[in-house]
Amino acid sequence: LLSWNKVANRVAHLIKHDQFLQAEDYARMPQYEREQMANKVLRFYARLAEQMESACKDAFIWQNPGNETVAALENQAQQENLVHEMDKDIEGRQLKEKTK
Repeated sequence: LLSWNKVANRVAHLIKHDQFLQAEDYARMPQYEREQMANKVLRFYARLAEQMESACKDAFIWQNPGNETVAALENQAQQENLVHEMDKDIEGRQLKEKTK
């Protein structure tokens, strides 16, 4: 059994010498990162929905769930729109909390 320090050192060595990932892994990385970001966006709205009576049914993200959210993250204008819509939804939640 290896200690965490030895594992961390070995992984660091492999990364430093370009032996940790294969070329195919690097090629897929942008898509993987978009998938991870899309999952975070979906979790953001799921949590927001749990905290609001309206359940955010009109939120931008529910118009483009799943793979469509990943595709939206490929385009800078759509990324900016998503961030803008998320900001609006957060502001809406804060206003609802103040009026309670």
